[in-house]
Amino acid sequence: MKVIVVGNGMASTALVEELIRQGGDIEIHVFGEERTLSYNRIHLADILSGKKLFSQIVINRWSYYEEHGVKLHIGEKVEKVFPWKKLLLTSDGKLHPYDKLVIATGSYPRVPPIKGMDKKGVFTFRSIKDVYGIMELARVSKRAVVIGGGLLGLECAKALKDIGLDVYLVHLFDVLMEQYIDKTASDMLKKSLEGFGIKVLLSKRTEEIVGEKKVSRVRFSDGEEIETDMVIIATGVVPNVELAKNSGLKVIFTSSLIKSLIRKCGFMFSTLFPVLMRSNRLSLPAKSPSSMAPTSLPSLTMAFLYLEPSLKRITSSPSLS
Repeated sequence: MKVIVVGNGMASTALVEELIRQGGDIEIHVFGEERTLSYNRIHLADILSGKKLFSQIVINRWSYYEEHGVKLHIGEKVEKVFPWKKLLLTSDGKLHPYDKLVIATGSYPRVPPIKGMDKKGVFTFRSIKDVYGIMELARVSKRAVVIGGGLLGLECAKALKDIGLDVYLVHLFDVLMEQYIDKTASDMLKKSLEGFGIKVLLSKRTEEIVGEKKVSRVRFSDGEEIETDMVIIATGVVPNVELAKNSGLKVIFTSSLIKSLIRKCGFMFSTLFPVLMRSNRLSLPAKSPSSMAPTSLPSLTMAFLYLEPSLKRITSSPSLS
């Protein structure tokens, strides 16, 4: 049986490892848009700060896939799926047949509606390609503005400070990491960041990134401006459902997505599940799937534990299509 996994991130890697562990007569193909092996995105800030090399965050080497007969299609984007024909179309115009298909395309950066996002020197903070671009410009830069006061923004700001840049961290709300901590904890965190030399600006709405072709300054809605050599957007992520929509598949959001994952074979895996499990940052909650809160990260971690029955269905049940 031929199983195709679309996506080469942490979620798909965890799935492939489990399929290999379970064994059976399965031919596994993995399609990944990035031209790299699967890597642990949690450590992107460590790459940026120079604490780790890319080779240290790669999850599995080429030899692992060769040993287990897994075919990697690196740098091949899947453009469309034809479920009724059990075919998928890649960006090079090739059609690939499958018996079972798993879409594990993860997420992509959430980019706020800010003027001037097309300027040179503006980056998101999601992939190793983003990090390499930031590192290259950082060598000839003095100041960076990081937009976004969530976990990614904080990690990026600290990494940039570690390599010697003057760093401003800008956040729309008056509380850092507002989804997880309260005002008191935010004030303590702000003080800690300022202790590292990071300038933290709260309740600041970024209106425009100003410059000719390259960024030169950032303008806020209150009229204040900050000169800068680069801008990093770290304002969260959104599910990458482009392929599903292009293929006419039903896309479900909010809590119904989690319930569908557990009940119906886990057709789409969120990148959050293996990320949280691999990071060991969260403790497992003593909750059943029916009581999971849709916005609770520990609950999302719990959902990953219920993928094992779903994996068995991939190898034994009729196709979802």
